[in-house]
Amino acid sequence: IPMIFADPADYDKIEENDALYFSGIREQLKKGTELTAELRKADGSEFKVIFNHPLSARDIELVLAGGRLNCK
Repeated sequence: IPMIFADPADYDKIEENDALYFSGIREQLKKGTELTAELRKADGSEFKVIFNHPLSARDIELVLAGGRLNCK
């Protein structure tokens, strides 16, 4: 899913060995263009990070259906 940081300064918070966790991403996609993730830092601290996506309603349908790639 293509995503853009809602706050460009959040980009600088992510470092090697950090992880982004998206909880309920399917539901988030259905609700609108804002996606919320939890940034878990290697040092144990956590931050909320908000992204926006440029997907159209049709693009979201395709993503929720598994995408366009034929994986058979």
